[in-house]
Amino acid sequence: MKYILPIILVLLLSSCKQEDPLTTSNVPCSQEQNDHPSAPQLQDLVERYAARGIPGLAIHVTDDSLGSWSGSAGFADIQERIDMTSCTPQYAASIQKTVTAAMILILIDRGELSLSDPVAPFLSDLVQSYLPAVESVTVEHLLLHTSGWKDVFEITFLTDFFNHPDATYTTEEFLRYLKGTKPAGLPRETHYYSDANYLVLTMMLDSLTGDHVRFMETEILAPLGLSRTWYHQGPYPHPEGLSLGYADQYGDGRLENVSEKMNHITSQIMGAGGLMATPGDLSRLIDGLVTGDLLSDDLVNYLLQTAVDNPNEGWTNDQYGPGLMIINDPQTGKWMGHSGSQLGASAFVFTNPVTGQTIAVMTNLGTFFSRQSQQLVFGELWTKLLLTLNN
Repeated sequence: MKYILPIILVLLLSSCKQEDPLTTSNVPCSQEQNDHPSAPQLQDLVERYAARGIPGLAIHVTDDSLGSWSGSAGFADIQERIDMTSCTPQYAASIQKTVTAAMILILIDRGELSLSDPVAPFLSDLVQSYLPAVESVTVEHLLLHTSGWKDVFEITFLTDFFNHPDATYTTEEFLRYLKGTKPAGLPRETHYYSDANYLVLTMMLDSLTGDHVRFMETEILAPLGLSRTWYHQGPYPHPEGLSLGYADQYGDGRLENVSEKMNHITSQIMGAGGLMATPGDLSRLIDGLVTGDLLSDDLVNYLLQTAVDNPNEGWTNDQYGPGLMIINDPQTGKWMGHSGSQLGASAFVFTNPVTGQTIAVMTNLGTFFSRQSQQLVFGELWTKLLLTLNN
């Protein structure tokens, strides 16, 4: 989802407070390998940020030269005092975009699709009627968010959602929110982060594979050994021990349980979101895509070398590649990955192909409507992790 904070939406959140029946449970978790030399400093960092207002968080760090570390602090359920662990399933939200892009690139590797293919032939006439200038949009435009389409999850949809929180939506019904909208720009000319791009990519995947969920299982989850990842399969959307989610939804500094709303909307989003995982699995996912065997050398080079500038998002990344956010850090170099933000959760995973470092962070603090929470998780925590790992 895109990051916006109109005051009217904060008021809408306030108007639909309700008790949350979702529960979680303790998740058995044997300690993963912890031979990283910065392990004590990293654990101290996790505990300090849990004390600063993040209800629960878990982090997984790997370094090709130094080893790995996993740690956690805080609670998956504040009221019941259930600990957050590195094995607790959490919401990864838009990190699913990286997985969706990977599936598209696998099909390109196999010659079943190309970057320059127009997307319109894969869509019904009705869906095409919702999408501005759809006849000029290609696969690569969708991957890079350069279709010019606005985001689906903006003011009109969010007003409807919070006024009718039990409503359900198909992918086509999400896309209908773009009907009659003014484009952010012409295809190729403007980068505008929009979930619509990845909703359409998912429709294309279904057309080409018959079932993108099954394709994801066989071509990505199984080869990478991602046994703690859920996406519209198995016990989804309630994997055992799924963390509850919290947000300061009234702007008063108090965290409220928003799990029911979050789980409800998450279960309906295909391709642009909907991912649940653990930090260890997110780490293996990004490593497998950027440095592993999922793609041919040609397409790995395409991933490493392709990016559009991201000047106006007000976000951590300054560029966007094919399903990848890119951070060009002056001290440590190029980091590639993705972040995710939900009503009651936030996550990010980034890898540095040159240094061989990967950082995966998952929290049950909502950042979708809170600039303060966004800064805490994606700004301060990210910066402190880089300093800890590279000093």
